[in-house]
Amino acid sequence: MVLRPSVAYNTEKATLPLTGDQRSQADDLSRQAQQVNRAGQYGDALRFLCQGLAVMRNVPWTPALEFASSLPGKLDHAIIEPGAHVTVTLTPLYKSPRAADVRLIPSNRPGARLFRQATQGSGASIAGRRNLPPRSGAS
Repeated sequence: MVLRPSVAYNTEKATLPLTGDQRSQADDLSRQAQQVNRAGQYGDALRFLCQGLAVMRNVPWTPALEFASSLPGKLDHAIIEPGAHVTVTLTPLYKSPRAADVRLIPSNRPGARLFRQATQGSGASIAGRRNLPPRSGAS
């Protein structure tokens, strides 16, 4: 299992004020994540951890949240210059069969463009580019 998500999960479980039911569900989801991780199903392990985080934060685990939690954003630059283009790539970490009807809708904001669109669960990436406005006071 990836170290960062499991450490974050255990930190949240140790620090959040959880009810007995939340703690029980969080423990069950953690055990399930460990089981599928041992079987080499890393995406499913991450899905169980994300679901557990939702339980601990008292947020309903809806198909939309399941899908959104599977999409980490990756920037094409470590440092973004004011006014420069930035590409954000979203690639699902795990399949979300419950979210088959959930779709991403591109923004209609000026400067935003969608380069490639993928359907949920296809494993393809979605990337967008946007001109960032200069920061106020920047020369």
